[in-house]
Amino acid sequence: MTPIWIMVIVAVLAILQTIYYNHYGLRKVSYTRRFSRERAFEGEQVELVEVLSNDKLLPVPWVRVESRISGDLQFRRQENMGLSMDRFHKSLFYLSPFSRITRRHEITCRHRGYYDCSLASIVAGDLFGVAHDRADVTGDARIFVYPAILKPDEMPDTALKWQGDVTVRRWILPAPILVTGIRAYRSGDPQKDVHW
Repeated sequence: MTPIWIMVIVAVLAILQTIYYNHYGLRKVSYTRRFSRERAFEGEQVELVEVLSNDKLLPVPWVRVESRISGDLQFRRQENMGLSMDRFHKSLFYLSPFSRITRRHEITCRHRGYYDCSLASIVAGDLFGVAHDRADVTGDARIFVYPAILKPDEMPDTALKWQGDVTVRRWILPAPILVTGIRAYRSGDPQKDVHW
């Protein structure tokens, strides 16, 4: 075989694999993500579990998963998470045939609120990075973060008073035993206030 034929065969194979991964790169590839718990308190740690599986005979050379994560959910290992300034989380995978990858991220809930991290974008590409197939997936990664529970000695003094920190400056009902004076009856006075 001459080198020209080898180059032609390699070029044809490269074009065929580019066409295949451009249209069928994400075929039978599934991605799910979820939190280990649906509810947590501020300061607690939860796990974000990502599962990526390839249920076909051909491998996927690279798969990139991108999603937006709130800054109030702090990853334990920030340096290798591919987090950019806008809090985009990026992960890059290689999927062999009939394989499944499970990743667990430890996350600290730093602020109370409702966090929806279920929307993600998956991009799969060919060997040369020329073609790619893209899809948006939704998972079940939602979590409620409640305020931190304080111990009684950590609570401020104002929280321990039933009426708050401001005393009442008016009475709800006048004291009937305190008489400050007697005056003549005027129309409109209630009958209970009349001095008989």
